[in-house]
Amino acid sequence: MTRIVIESNASANGADLLPLIASLALVMLVIGGSFAWMGLWLVAPFCGLEILLLIGVLGYLRKHGRRKQVISIDSDEVRIEDGVDRPEHAASFKRAWVEIVLEPARIRGYPSRLFLRCAGKQVRIGEMLNDKERQALARRLRSLVSAAIAVG
Repeated sequence: MTRIVIESNASANGADLLPLIASLALVMLVIGGSFAWMGLWLVAPFCGLEILLLIGVLGYLRKHGRRKQVISIDSDEVRIEDGVDRPEHAASFKRAWVEIVLEPARIRGYPSRLFLRCAGKQVRIGEMLNDKERQALARRLRSLVSAAIAVG
């Protein structure tokens, strides 16, 4: 069995984000406190909302930075598992019938899209890759799938 693991570039972890959030919270506290001291107290709650929004967005990005796709190819099946920390979605295709489709970008400047298709079902893979990496993955998958068909 051959396994290909596709992961996002998780460039920041919680330990890296904590000093950033703390420094921005301190700045917002100073700004909100200054405006409240001048009598413009209504600014202070919005400074707090900005920090909560920042924490929420960074938490979302951190979670999805751990996203992973695992493509398993064995003698008669191609299986794709997708998820964060554990498989959340899975699909299986018959190896002999699977088609690897690399669609060019519809709009200039947008990324291409890579699909595995079989029997009316399709699964998009490699969303976290750039175009060159996606093309290399398509070539590798085609060679792995066709090699097994030739052997099997």
